[in-house]
Amino acid sequence: MCVSTGEAEFSGTTLYGGRLRHPEHGLIHVLGYRNTVANLADGPLLAYFGSRPADRLSRRMCTNILVTVDSSDAAAATTYFATYRVDGYTAGTLLPPRLPGNVGHYEDTFRRVDGQWLIATRRLHLPFGGPTERLDVPNRQA
Repeated sequence: MCVSTGEAEFSGTTLYGGRLRHPEHGLIHVLGYRNTVANLADGPLLAYFGSRPADRLSRRMCTNILVTVDSSDAAAATTYFATYRVDGYTAGTLLPPRLPGNVGHYEDTFRRVDGQWLIATRRLHLPFGGPTERLDVPNRQA
């Protein structure tokens, strides 16, 4: 997930939630979601995504999400992720498995404002990262 402080439109949001008792952490609240985002803001994040190659295929797998509800209006979460990406992708092509380009985690805080949960802060920890692989595609036209 990418975060922007600017205006965005979300559609097709599906939320997954539940509680479970963890042997070390006690009661934990699990929250996940999937949606489509249209960033309406100008700025560095939009400029970055606009500058990426049109043939980039990128997927981020998030796992081991631990959400701690601190109060009725505050929560914190740690989310681990691995990002797989290549440039030179042709739609419909099945790629052989490869190592992720980035592995790290987010530390987020959330606040409930007017009944909606919003991301208040996000800290990125990226201990593993590397360049994006460019696929060697024969007979490819620019």
